[in-house]
Parts: sequence; C-alpha cells; structure tokens
Amino acid sequence: MTNPEQLPGADRDDQEHDGDVSAVRESVVVRERTKTTTCSWCGKTIVYAGVGRPPQYCRHCASGCLHS
Repeated sequence: MTNPEQLPGADRDDQEHDGDVSAVRESVVVRERTKTTTCSWCGKTIVYAGVGRPPQYCRHCASGCLHS
C-alpha cells in the first residue's frame, strides 16, 4: 500500500475536511415591494405589488361601476 504522505500534492491542505466551512451563503428576502399609482377614472390611490404593468383603474372602476 502507498502511504498518503507519499502521494503528490499531499503536503497541501486545500482539501475540505469534516467541519470546515467551504462557503457562506446569504439569502435576501424582500417582503414589502409596493408602489402606488392613481386610478385614471376616479383618481383614487391604488397600491400594487410593483411587479409587471401597473393597474390603470382601481378595483371599483375596473368592475364596471358607473360613477355619478
């Protein structure tokens, strides 16, 4: 058998060992990403998620309500 100390590169300690930390990972979670716009019909402020196309009308006006 060969002795591990006789193998080439055995003097380098760049191998991972049990208990060693090889990388630290961080994760970031965005919980509140809201934006506001106003309804084109009644001017009411609309709060939306900030992803995709912003709504043009509030839920009330988008449902087909007739304003007086």
